Amino acid sequence: MAKFCANCGAPMEDGDAVCGQCGTPVSNVVKDKAETKAASEGGSNKKLGIAVAVGCVVVVIAVIAVIANIIGGGSGYKSTLNTLVKAMKNDDDSTIVSISSSISGDIYGSKDYDKMIDRFLDNKLDGYEDRIDSEVKKITYEIKDKSEITDRKLEKYKDKLSDDYNVDTNGITKMIKIDKLKLTVKGSKKSSSDSIDDLYLIKEDGKWTIFFDDYGIFR
Repeated sequence: MAKFCANCGAPMEDGDAVCGQCGTPVSNVVKDKAETKAASEGGSNKKLGIAVAVGCVVVVIAVIAVIANIIGGGSGYKSTLNTLVKAMKNDDDSTIVSISSSISGDIYGSKDYDKMIDRFLDNKLDGYEDRIDSEVKKITYEIKDKSEITDRKLEKYKDKLSDDYNVDTNGITKMIKIDKLKLTVKGSKKSSSDSIDDLYLIKEDGKWTIFFDDYGIFR
């Protein structure tokens, strides 16, 4: 393959030890320009391949993030319902209070709301134990009917809360009405059923919370 003198650029044969033009030793010659170009292009192709691979990874991560948001958005409130039902089974009123909307304390009064939840659990669990003749071993739920509150209706509800109850509603972004939450209560040998009606799920400050509309505020 033809070579060229690195000093003067004159062409040289493969067997030449020195440049016939300027006498520069063969160690200082360069190979054919085509080979040099190929090496350069090879480096460029390698960089392009790396860039494409990185781009593919970024796209995959973005797709995963979108899917996670979709799944999270659809199942977030179910996690709150799971917590509610588990707290009912464990007679854990403090957990129910902790997942309740902030408007619960504003409307019912924080102390009165705590007592309200305590009575709610006592009545529910006493009734369950009478029907299944044992302690409650497990409670599962099924959403029988629900509807998402439209943005227009949500704004009306927020205005009502602000005007009638002086509630700060800036953090509220979504509401879902659970018309009927069917419960299946299991004991040692028997099972029974129950339901919670007019339960609202309220997303405020990015978290799903519960609200028992005992006053019929949203009816």
